[in-house]
Amino acid sequence: MRAVALIGGKVTWLRPITQTLPKSMVPLRNKPYVQYMVDTRKAAGLDGAIFAMGYLPDAIQRYFADQDLDGFSLDYVVEERPLGTAGGIKNAEGTSKKDHSSPQTVTCSRASTSPRSSKHM
Repeated sequence: MRAVALIGGKVTWLRPITQTLPKSMVPLRNKPYVQYMVDTRKAAGLDGAIFAMGYLPDAIQRYFADQDLDGFSLDYVVEERPLGTAGGIKNAEGTSKKDHSSPQTVTCSRASTSPRSSKHM
C-alpha cells in the first residue's frame, strides 16, 4: 500500500517561516516534518508514498535525494498551479497507476499541523 501525501500548499499562517521553506521542511526536533511523515508511514507497513507538491518542491526532493529509505519508495508530482485537495489527489493518480497496483491511502499534513488541531494534541 502507498500513501498519497498532500503537501503542496503555501501555508500562509506559518509565515514568515514558510516564505522560503515549504511547510513539510519546517524542522521539528531537529528534522523536517516530512521525515516524520515518511517514518510513520514506513512503520505502518506502507510500501511508499507519492508526494503531491506545489509550493517550493525542490527543497523536499533535494532532502530525500541521497537518503536510503530501506525499500520505501518516493514519487513526486508537482502541480503547475494550485489544484486544491481533490485536484492534488487526481494529479497523483497517473503516478499511482503507472507501476503500483496496490491500494492507496491519502494523507494530509494540515490535520496535524494546523493551529486549530494543535489544541487537541
